[in-house]
Amino acid sequence: MSELGIRSTARPWEAATERGRAVLERFPGIYIRLARHRTPERDGLDAATDLLIEGFPRSGNSFLVSWIATANPDLRIASHMHSMAHVHAALRRDLPVVIVVREPEDALASLAVFSPEQPLEQHIERYRRFHERAIDVADDVIVSPFEVTTKRPELVVDALRPRMSQDLVASPPGGTVEVMEAVDRRSLRFHGSFDPNVVSRPSDTRSRATESARTMLRAHHGEALARLQILHDRLTSGPTALKTG
Repeated sequence: MSELGIRSTARPWEAATERGRAVLERFPGIYIRLARHRTPERDGLDAATDLLIEGFPRSGNSFLVSWIATANPDLRIASHMHSMAHVHAALRRDLPVVIVVREPEDALASLAVFSPEQPLEQHIERYRRFHERAIDVADDVIVSPFEVTTKRPELVVDALRPRMSQDLVASPPGGTVEVMEAVDRRSLRFHGSFDPNVVSRPSDTRSRATESARTMLRAHHGEALARLQILHDRLTSGPTALKTG
């Protein structure tokens, strides 16, 4: 265990729970109902949803949702279940879907700091499962790599326009400052504080903690990271993946 309280290996009951979660995700309707019951504050898919934005945790979900929602306040966006069950449910309704993707080492190190009570093995398994299943539907969604998500989000709006009946505004009037204020409000809504290890914005405190988690990942899970990187690269090099250049 690291000084941050991060464990590398899952306990037997944690591994069994994760296997059960993987099975449940194969049934999107049931999974979403249970997830909404457990955390009703999440923006789950419903009859009024216009758009789904989904991804593995710490992949820019909050920034992209806040960017598009601030620019288009009448748009109903479902997000933040961090499960492909949510994506499959949206595709069954023919809704436009954006999947945000971040390199595994970066996403996992950030998540380890965000959720140190969960072992690295569990985070790694969820990253693998999410991205393997995302590859299966990549032709039907928009894939937004982290660089696009966080630095060129207007490209996501441009890609969405042909898929939606609404006219979309590309950028919020207040730009990134307004978006980060919305991100902070979202963090306060979900977590009740601005803990630098939790809030979805950079900070020196979180950067130091993330670097420690990154070192632990490399030391104990280097081979797994390499396999996950292949999944990431397949998604971000596909024909539906957005490019900055």
